[in-house]
Amino acid sequence: GGQTATRARLVNVSPGPPASASAPECAHVAGVFRCSIGAALAFHRAHDSLRQRPAALCDMPSLIPVTVSIWPISVSAGRLESLRTILDPADRSRIEKMQTDSARELIVSHGVARERLGALCGIPPEAVVFRTEARGKPHLEGISAPVVFNLSHSGGYCALATGPVARLGVDIEALRPAIDDLATNVFSERELGLYAAIVPGDRTRAFFRSWVAKEAYLKATGDGLAGGLQSLETEPIADASIRPIAIGGDAGALRSWWFEGFDVSGGIVGAVAVDAGGAAIDFRLRRIDPELPARADP
Repeated sequence: GGQTATRARLVNVSPGPPASASAPECAHVAGVFRCSIGAALAFHRAHDSLRQRPAALCDMPSLIPVTVSIWPISVSAGRLESLRTILDPADRSRIEKMQTDSARELIVSHGVARERLGALCGIPPEAVVFRTEARGKPHLEGISAPVVFNLSHSGGYCALATGPVARLGVDIEALRPAIDDLATNVFSERELGLYAAIVPGDRTRAFFRSWVAKEAYLKATGDGLAGGLQSLETEPIADASIRPIAIGGDAGALRSWWFEGFDVSGGIVGAVAVDAGGAAIDFRLRRIDPELPARADP
């Protein structure tokens, strides 16, 4: 449903340590930033290399790279302090009013994200400056080709999605029980019928698979929860596949969208939603060590 035949899903998953599914305190950041000229040239070189393929491959669609980077909140005291120093004044002011665990989560999620976005754009992490647009999305001021990013954290882990696409959203959630009473607020009548047919042992995971897909989509559009979780309908299933049915009741509205589900750990699930105009996606899931600063190629 909505996944066109030309959309490729080339997944590169590196191993990472398991996470404990602690009670989530979720926070999300979505935005559009404009990369430096150097980053834009890198994208153009990548596209040029695709155009120089052998004639036999010329009928293959160009792939748009979309990456989700995942890392744990837990870092050493020294690393935590170094990440604190690269935050902007607004974040540092927020930290002073937070409890210790919440402050740590903000420092590690925003600090590592700044490092990786800075590396992607060829600028120091301290130079990553966010401005808020009318609909609440922050963006990084600069010059050159637009790249979308999105950030989510839950259950002691963070996920950062990046890609040169029109719109993009990512969401991760730690699994938790007692969700049947939420189903009527999350699912449409069509989805409720499918959900009711799932065996009880698979319902929690199936519920959150759909939940993260819906949130990722709403974060990509910029509407947030106000856009309505029922606006995107999916088939609730326990495995990582995302099977979209319709957007706003219209299956045709899915043509430009691409969805991918993934596991952060055994107890944390995630999804990414990409509006790439129906183009093929080269999706990469990376597990990174938050103790190590981002390289030039994040």
